[in-house]
Amino acid sequence: MKKIFYTLCALLGLSSAWTVTSCIDDSIPQDAYYTFTGEMVTDYLQNDTAQRFTEFVDVLQRAELWDLLSTYGTFTCFAPTNDAINDYLAKRDKASVDDLTDAECDTLAWMHLLKVAYFTTDLGDGSLPTTNMNNRYLTLTCDTVAGEVKYHINSSEMIVRDDSVENGVMHVVNQVITSSSVLLGELVCNDPNLTIFGAALRLTGLADTIDSRIEDEDYVIDPDSTVADKKHTKYFGNHNVYYRFPAKREFKYSIFAEPDSIYNKYGINSLDDLKRHAKEVYDRTYPQDAGLYDNDWSNRKNPLNRWVAYHILDRWSSYSELTVSEAGFDGSVRSQFLTDKQDIMEFYETMAPYTILKVSDAVGQKYVNRNGVGQKVSSDQVGARILTPSESNALYSDYSDSRNGVYYYVDRLVQYDLDVTIGKILNTRMRIDATTLSPDFMNAGARNIIRNSDDKSKGSEYLMMGFKPGFTKNFIFGEDTFYGVHERFWCNSYEDDMCACLDNFDIKFKLPPVPSGQTYEVRLGYQAGSERTVVQIYFDDNLTGDIPCGIPVDLRKFGDAYGWEFDADLGDEEAIEANDKAMRNQGYMKGPGSYTHPHGETTMRNNGYKQCLRRILTTKYFEEGHDYYIRLRQVLDNNAEMSLDYIEIVPKSVYNGVVAEDRY
Repeated sequence: MKKIFYTLCALLGLSSAWTVTSCIDDSIPQDAYYTFTGEMVTDYLQNDTAQRFTEFVDVLQRAELWDLLSTYGTFTCFAPTNDAINDYLAKRDKASVDDLTDAECDTLAWMHLLKVAYFTTDLGDGSLPTTNMNNRYLTLTCDTVAGEVKYHINSSEMIVRDDSVENGVMHVVNQVITSSSVLLGELVCNDPNLTIFGAALRLTGLADTIDSRIEDEDYVIDPDSTVADKKHTKYFGNHNVYYRFPAKREFKYSIFAEPDSIYNKYGINSLDDLKRHAKEVYDRTYPQDAGLYDNDWSNRKNPLNRWVAYHILDRWSSYSELTVSEAGFDGSVRSQFLTDKQDIMEFYETMAPYTILKVSDAVGQKYVNRNGVGQKVSSDQVGARILTPSESNALYSDYSDSRNGVYYYVDRLVQYDLDVTIGKILNTRMRIDATTLSPDFMNAGARNIIRNSDDKSKGSEYLMMGFKPGFTKNFIFGEDTFYGVHERFWCNSYEDDMCACLDNFDIKFKLPPVPSGQTYEVRLGYQAGSERTVVQIYFDDNLTGDIPCGIPVDLRKFGDAYGWEFDADLGDEEAIEANDKAMRNQGYMKGPGSYTHPHGETTMRNNGYKQCLRRILTTKYFEEGHDYYIRLRQVLDNNAEMSLDYIEIVPKSVYNGVVAEDRY
């Protein structure tokens, strides 16, 4: 059985340093594991020899879920003991389950059930990849007490875990998992460790902004369309794909927040101190705005407003999915990165207008705006480390229970200063996975879509989530287009996933904002294939409209068509450089050399099919305050397909710098 490795943060006073230790559970004897007997969830609960779950059985029956859990499907059940439910009832002045309303029983049951089976051995520290039946994310953390590793789901201890049943997995918890109505802005403002950041969040009005709209009431979907079955299939990548649409369109957020103890280390001991610091930073970054908006706290150009907004992403992400370093095909996607060549990283637009930040995974930890490779990093560019949920839970156990998002503690200041904009942090090749281009992809759980008990896709079929036109931020497409995010699977795609462009597609999407005042080369990463199409690509600079990026690209042509030769066949460095240059002269590049096939045989650069290509679209000077778009238009009439994998936005200092751009 695989082991989970966690880090735990011990707080030695709010102003003291965090210390990290590893949690490794080797203490469970083999005979302590539950022996699988072919029972269903209901059998497990009803046949328990100690009769620990009679109250929970009543709850499930009141919620009319008993029959569902007695049939085939795939479920995770966090079963609260009778003591847990009786304690829950006593705190609410109720004598028994009979005193609960039907609605209360529904919520209580839904909070403890997921329509996906998760063993703790499949999970990392942080939020579970999918929501429970109450549409809430649950968070797995661990700590060590007297040398014993203890696992918690939210604040409930898992006193028994990973018991297999015929239709899922059982975990026993010693407290009822409750649902809170608190919203993210309110949660942050009430965190006793975040009094300075919380005050700034409230003063700027950003707390109200993120809490003001939870769901798009204009979004309507037939419930039948939220289930992946034979009525909802596409043929993509030479295989059948079952698809479903999100049941709701929700607005969620992720916040990186500095605790007071971190601010104190930088001489920031009050909200007034933070106002002064923010002004120093952003007057330098935006000298044209210096002094114009200093007391207009809700103005997006106000320094304090910019400070707070730069800490906020308009999307929910679990800790593990901030960078793709966990679940993938046949193991961890992290293992497919050559981390001695390049950190695992993603780039996200923030709520500060026209800003972007980098999240890196380096040596098993995650950082905001870090520059380096692995342990090779200078002291002034180490970035702000993002504390794991276990570490954060050690500081404040209520930090994660929010309806509309999540927040993370960081151990250094997060700011969009000149070191970030024109220094080395963002003065780099930005490779952006297509599944991150819209917050709707991540808020709907499409980025790592997982089959649940409702889905009817089985065996060799694959799964993806489709998106409706008009309800996908940063994307413009019509009814003739099908756009979907494919599950991770065995393929030659970056991060094992891609977006499917199908039918008579015509799609335009906005590029993430990069530091202005520089010239960039924009590239499109894709996989060639005989089942692909011919696509005309345009670049829209928001000034002159759609400009064709050369002639249409035939996605059916492999690297041979553009002179691709394997590095090993070329032999010496001079010949390799000459081959790369010859391909660039035609507007093409091989795939990156830092990411491998799922089984690690070859990198995308040395892909055996010469399938992984980058198309150079345009070279453009990016101006302040402008949005830039790429448009993809199907040219053929046969409704063929395109796999949208990733884009690259590369500053001139990298693609045409003193030092040649690396191949990674």
